[in-house]
Amino acid sequence: MGYKQLFCAENARMTLHSMSGDQLFTHALISFGQNGRKIVRNLQLLQSKNPSHVVKNKVNSADANFKLLSQLVGKLQSNAKKRRNNTGIVTKINKEAKDFRDNIQDVINADSALGNDNQVAQAFKDLQAASGTFFEDISIIVSEINKQTSKSV
Repeated sequence: MGYKQLFCAENARMTLHSMSGDQLFTHALISFGQNGRKIVRNLQLLQSKNPSHVVKNKVNSADANFKLLSQLVGKLQSNAKKRRNNTGIVTKINKEAKDFRDNIQDVINADSALGNDNQVAQAFKDLQAASGTFFEDISIIVSEINKQTSKSV
């Protein structure tokens, strides 16, 4: 990672730390959706370069993981507004997030032998960046909703 990228990443991290709970939550929700879609798009690009059944199944599984995570995050928000317990949903989110991460890693491992194609190299970079932020967003969302729920009970 170059100095400029590192500086930008540090600025983004400092901006997140200066946000209030509601701002941070809103930012994490938006980022979660954007990065999740970016991950799926890059996985699909890698699949197009390596059309094996194993990679196709992993990409389809990752897509399903992201869709289910999106539904679970929505349910988490709904339950928080109704002041319901979120423990079961958080457990499901953690399991889906782990499965999503595993599917991403399996595609990366399967496609690591694709060579020096520029699209593949860029897809790997984009996946790495989006994945890190995506999983950080999930923890922020869960943490902020737990704070909101505990305040309102």
